[in-house]
Order: sequence, then structure tokens, then C-alpha cells
Amino acid sequence: MKTDIKILLLGLSALGILILYSFSPIQIGEEDTEIRKADFLALATPTKIPVAHKSTPVKKDTANSAAIAKKAVAKPEGPDTTSQKILFIGDSMVGFLGKPFESYALCNGHEIESVTWASSTTRHWAETDTLQHFLRKYDPTYVVICLGSNEIFTKNTDQRREWVKTIEKKLGGLPYVWISPPNWKEVYTFTDMLCDAVGKDRYFDSTHLKLDRGPDHAHPTHPAAAIWMDTVASWMQSDKNRHPIVMARPDKKAKTYHIHALKPYRLPSKKKS
Repeated sequence: MKTDIKILLLGLSALGILILYSFSPIQIGEEDTEIRKADFLALATPTKIPVAHKSTPVKKDTANSAAIAKKAVAKPEGPDTTSQKILFIGDSMVGFLGKPFESYALCNGHEIESVTWASSTTRHWAETDTLQHFLRKYDPTYVVICLGSNEIFTKNTDQRREWVKTIEKKLGGLPYVWISPPNWKEVYTFTDMLCDAVGKDRYFDSTHLKLDRGPDHAHPTHPAAAIWMDTVASWMQSDKNRHPIVMARPDKKAKTYHIHALKPYRLPSKKKS
């Protein structure tokens, strides 16, 4: 009996020493250095295991994002409302479009200078300094070209494409529009090349128009030329044009009409290689 009591007392004493040990730090060497002992109380307390929760995905406002993106790349609405200094050049067709074009220009606050070169071709304007001369003289902000009527039956368009590109290069980045010849026969090799060379948004297609023609069956009558100009002007201020400008229908005709008429000029024949 006494033995059992001794064993019990020894066990209680050991347990008491162990508990006391767990609550008191032991210093080793430096004053701030200590060894942590086992936290028996923590081991005795059941630990709650955190439950993983699914994160709620952030909903993306796709409609709003699309609207912002669309606004960022949207083309400015409507034509340029500033006054332009227009240089209108080309072959004899300019002589027919020039008068109604002048009415449009003046009634919309633009200045215009028209130059018609009878019998001229893309080669004439590419291989002479005529274009540079008028660009320097009038310092335009916008160029309109009506050229190609003397070339609609050509089949070899590779060289003419180079001349078109030369003319474009001479413009030095100025905004421009190219009015195609109003074909009087269903041949489109040249006009298709022309559209491809300058780009659809800088090319007004006149080939689909049904125009009354003069005695030569090629040039339009003056009333027909006025209708032709109406369609050109409507396209020029639409978003189909890369550089739209204001071209509202005039309420009156220009009182004066002036145009620079250049005489036909025969270019030297090209040597065959």
C-alpha cells in the first residue's frame, strides 16, 4: 500500500515538473536567445482546420469593354468641316466637271483651281513637271484627279500602274480623290487597275453611271456632267471616302468660272528595249 502511494506521488511530482518546464523559457548563451518547448496546452486543444472557399469570379463587363474599344478606334463622324484649297486636275473631262465643281466648292467655303490637259494620260502627269508646277503655284490642301479617259482601252496596265503610283508620290501625302473615267463602253481593265492602285476609299467609280453623251459619244453633255458632279460630291462627303470633306449641294451656281486649259502635248516615243 505504501509502495503504491509512493509511486503515485512520484508520478504526480514528475507531471508537475513537466508542466512547470513547459511554461518557463530556458536561456542559452545570449540573453535574448531561447529554445521553445512543446506547447502541451495547444496540443490538448482541438484545432479547427480552415475550410477552403471557392473564390467568386469577377464578372467582366464585356458590353462596356466592347463599347470603350469601339470608341477608341471609331472613325470621326462626318466630313472635315474646314475650308479646303482644292486642286482639280486631269484630262478633258475636267473641262466638263469643272463648272459644277466650282459651284460646289464656293458654296461650301472651299477654294478651287481647275487644270484640264486635253488628250493627257497618266504618263503625261507622271513624266513631266506639270503637276509639281501647279502644286507649288496653288499650295492645295486637297487634290481631285479625273484622268484615264484616253487609256480605257489599254490592255497592258502594268506600266500605267507605275505612272499612277508616280503621280501619287508627287502629291507628297496630300489627301486626294481619283474620279474614274465615265466609260462609254464596257471595258474595265484599266479602271479595275486604277481602283486597285489608289484604293477603293480614294476612288470614285464613274463606270456605272448612265450619262447622256455629246456628239463624240464619249464626253458627257453639260447637263449630264452636272448630274455626274452631284454623285461625285455626295460620295466625297460620305464615309466611303478616306478623307471626306463638306460638299453639300449648292443652292446657286457660281457666277464666274475659270479653268486652266493646257494644249495637247505629244510625249517622246519610248524606246523598245
